[in-house]
Amino acid sequence: MLFAAPLAAAPALGADGFRCVSYPGAKASVPETLFGPIEQGFRRKYENLTPVSEQELRAFERDLYSYDQTDLKATIESVDDSQEAWRREGVSYHAGYGGERMRAYIYLPKGFQGPFQALVFFPGSFAQSNQRKTFEGLALLR
Repeated sequence: MLFAAPLAAAPALGADGFRCVSYPGAKASVPETLFGPIEQGFRRKYENLTPVSEQELRAFERDLYSYDQTDLKATIESVDDSQEAWRREGVSYHAGYGGERMRAYIYLPKGFQGPFQALVFFPGSFAQSNQRKTFEGLALLR
């Protein structure tokens, strides 16, 4: 979706920065509709949906979420204990196909005893720009 990333949003929506543009052949050569507001697109109204039956739910669970429960062969690759509130462990584990391994970071709070509930954070497109500090800032919120 075009303009889905926060920094691509209009400044009125809370993004910082500005855009520069050049109109080859003058601004009149650009359709007027391109200067109007950006439609945010379709928004699903979940309150209007009908839940699936119990039988359908079990089929989804079986077909979409079942997996082979094999040894993950997890390994701690790195440890960062430099923060006051948490410890970050870089881990890798068997991906479940071929010989490939997945990489993940586990943030463990300091000053508390486990077991802990997991919070899975799957980033948006900003992850491609190496902005790990964005998540680490969120991790400090208690």
